[in-house]
Amino acid sequence: GGGIGGSLVKKQRLTRCGVKKQRLTRVGGLRATHKPRCVVVARKIVKLRIMSALKRFILWDYARASWQYDIIVALILAFIFLTPHDVFRDQPKAASIAMVRGGYWIEAQQMAGVPDASMAARATALVDARYKSHIAIATVEPIYDDAEQELKGYLAFPKQ
Repeated sequence: GGGIGGSLVKKQRLTRCGVKKQRLTRVGGLRATHKPRCVVVARKIVKLRIMSALKRFILWDYARASWQYDIIVALILAFIFLTPHDVFRDQPKAASIAMVRGGYWIEAQQMAGVPDASMAARATALVDARYKSHIAIATVEPIYDDAEQELKGYLAFPKQ
């Protein structure tokens, strides 16, 4: 048959995988080739090898001291040590109520909005909830930052 660039010549030759490959060549220098069957088979083999390697990676199916095992361990260690701690946002919080010499430290936000008359009762409830001690709080003193005069927390002292 004829075409724009001249006549088409059909050539056949054997490929490496033993399947006949047909190639259409235009006499005018333009070529069109068809994918031989072995290319499709080779792509499927590559996909299977990738899937097999991925399965072995996920299921940790490598012998110790193999280079694959070492790479997996290196990836895990890199993840552990190089991942910023903000990614998970599950950092432990400092205790909002802590036992100190002679009393209890209570953070300011725990006592926010509590009237002065109810401070001792609220502090008693907080200490009891935290330590299960059933100790009554006698006095609660606010603690301010020396430089900025900002409320940092409260010291609660139990009855003696």
